[in-house]
Amino acid sequence: MSQIRNLQIYCSCGKKNLFQQVCLNKSCRATNRVYCLKCDKRNEHFTCQYNVKDEEGLIQFFEDIGKKMEIYILNLQESLRKIVEGFNELTKTLRNKCQYNKQRLQELNEQDLKNIIDQIFQFQDEFEKGLEEEMQNCSKNMLIKLSNWIDELRTKSKNLGEDIIIQRNTLYRDLQEQKIQRAQKLEEEKERAQKLKEEKQRAQKLKEEIEREKLKEEIEKQKRIINEKHNQENQIDDRYIEYHPSHDPNLIRNRIEKEKEAQLRRPIMEILIEFIPDPTIFNRDPRITTIQNKFKIFSIELNQKAFEKNIITIEKIQIPNDYTVKHQYYWTCIRTLKPIVFSQLKDVYLMKRTDSFQDEVYVFKMPIGGQPYKSMNEAMKDCRSHLISQRYMQKFIQELNDKGCNTPPIKYQDLLILQEDEKSFFIAERFFEGEFIEFNNNYGYINDNTEKINALSQVFTYYTYFKSDFNYLICNVQGVGYNFTDPSISTIGGDFDDNDFGEEGQMGFLVNYENQKDKFKEYLKILDIYE
Repeated sequence: MSQIRNLQIYCSCGKKNLFQQVCLNKSCRATNRVYCLKCDKRNEHFTCQYNVKDEEGLIQFFEDIGKKMEIYILNLQESLRKIVEGFNELTKTLRNKCQYNKQRLQELNEQDLKNIIDQIFQFQDEFEKGLEEEMQNCSKNMLIKLSNWIDELRTKSKNLGEDIIIQRNTLYRDLQEQKIQRAQKLEEEKERAQKLKEEKQRAQKLKEEIEREKLKEEIEKQKRIINEKHNQENQIDDRYIEYHPSHDPNLIRNRIEKEKEAQLRRPIMEILIEFIPDPTIFNRDPRITTIQNKFKIFSIELNQKAFEKNIITIEKIQIPNDYTVKHQYYWTCIRTLKPIVFSQLKDVYLMKRTDSFQDEVYVFKMPIGGQPYKSMNEAMKDCRSHLISQRYMQKFIQELNDKGCNTPPIKYQDLLILQEDEKSFFIAERFFEGEFIEFNNNYGYINDNTEKINALSQVFTYYTYFKSDFNYLICNVQGVGYNFTDPSISTIGGDFDDNDFGEEGQMGFLVNYENQKDKFKEYLKILDIYE
């Protein structure tokens, strides 16, 4: 994951992504040196991988170049100083050789004067023919080269400045176009939302008319059951075991709908424990109506090879080919007649075996609306996120332990598929007593608990994002003790399942993670994913 950006340089892939890597290979012949991690051009730099740097490496590269330039300048200044020294020495020697004042002439005899005059004439001929011309040519060539270098550097600097201005203008136009497109899209979404609202209102009215009669029949049925078992009147056994003195259908329906809407985004186990403090003895509560069922019990797991093969593209995992489903038992069970909890997509009941001495309680799930899954494959589809998360957690814990980290045995518990008949299937998992903790969710929340299990939970979510090549992440990490349940997967496409919040869900987590990742860097560094 990138650190907070300082350089607003965009990749040329057209996806409006800031660059994340740059190739500093001197011999690179690719069309682009900078690119994002989602860019197709990154493959052009496969042979340059040892010279690929991030933003920090790019800044360090230019700092090193700046230091080298300073050394070049110092060397040039030193060369110039030596030239000046040599020139000064030459002029001094010329003066000594050819300049004679009256005092020096008086010190000469006739022969000395003759020799000096002859030498001066000879030197003048040599200087005018050789040294002076050579010095002028050398100086002229040096000035020409210096002028060429200066012009070339100024031209490149000017072109670079023009390129930057063009790039900024293009970026500004793109941002303006995006702004207009977002406004148009928002207006279209408002129109669709209004139409959907009107359609829902019409459907709701029709549904209310149908449900009114059904509700009256259900209320009468509940009255008879309660009177027979407890000889109590004016008490309704609904999903939250909540007392209400009236049997008016509209009041009951309105109360249920409001409770359901308020709880849609809360963890299932948290809501369950809130309304039933001790779910392990639900069958002893005189206010709860229960029924008996007989089920054929199947275990289910995702094949390890299929998981490893499709770890980057989980949408390619096939149902049922990539899963192992085994018939294990036949159970006789007792369960709640009505849902104890409503989640966004499922009705949740409590279940317990009656043919075993083990006092185990299970959370029993079916699609919202009280209708079972119509086939084994349909039930398996709703198990995908959990089973993928189960394999991921096994891989995560194993990698930490292999690197010498004494990691607690965190796991996603096993799921069971229950078959009642040919067209009635359900999902169940073991209920564990204890404090239910939500470590993060699919709206960006990150628990600020300082315990080790919380740090491992946040690292696990980022680990899945890193291992999937940034295509998806597992969030909604929650559970009791080391037993985790009900995960969600947010993919880059946003179409894996109904709990997939897409890039919005990913960014919700990543923004908060970026601000807190130093708390978890111990495990991130062990896994070599601390950035």
